[in-house]
Amino acid sequence: MTMIQTKKPLPLALALGLRPLDRVQISSTHEIAESRAFARYNDVNQELPFFYFQRVIGDQIEVRSPGGYAALISPHDICDVIPGTTIEVQAMPSEILIQRQQLSVLARNSGPGPECFAPAHVLHASRTSRGLFEFYVWFLDPALNEKNPWMAPLPTAERRRIEAVARRTHMPVSSRASASHSADHGREHARAHAARVASLFINAARSGRSEHASQLASVDVRQVSLASLNRRFGALPPPCQVERPSMPG
Repeated sequence: MTMIQTKKPLPLALALGLRPLDRVQISSTHEIAESRAFARYNDVNQELPFFYFQRVIGDQIEVRSPGGYAALISPHDICDVIPGTTIEVQAMPSEILIQRQQLSVLARNSGPGPECFAPAHVLHASRTSRGLFEFYVWFLDPALNEKNPWMAPLPTAERRRIEAVARRTHMPVSSRASASHSADHGREHARAHAARVASLFINAARSGRSEHASQLASVDVRQVSLASLNRRFGALPPPCQVERPSMPG
């Protein structure tokens, strides 16, 4: 009898297709309790927190808050996702760094060549009291990764590029400065924008202005600011009122 081999199902943590620095909203009991404690201490409204996705570890997902607080959660505890901006860099693997440390001083002073670096994703950063950044990466080649993200040396040009976007609105940054517990920045603006688009679209459609309705229907594809929406479509007349016949007495 021939045995049929079946492929092992893809773990949910991988099947979600999350990319580094995507923002995930968490509904785990532990993180809800942490969020409530933060809200009470800082006198802010408590909501389900958004953390930055870092990497998949077995069947779990590693996430970090804007201030660098790390947690392992189940993929079943994710209830919303806001796409982030993945930051890819050329970083030096630990093995290459060790090899270079064994070179002569003269050889080290010549500087590493492009062959000493490999593509990696920036996961989070730390900032010292002097304002200097260190970046922790996860290599695209799994063979270059160790147990934990690597605080990798970066080429000078790469370091300057990443330092320019090393903000808690882009990635977790641990430092002495206080930070929000949740990476939910921009959500209220997005909600207001979506509500305004929907209102203008309904108004244009009911008024019979098909050209305006068609343009508004593509707003999600072409980024249009709220100010532009109001300038272009805010003066639309109200929809025609249809006079209803009176009911016989």
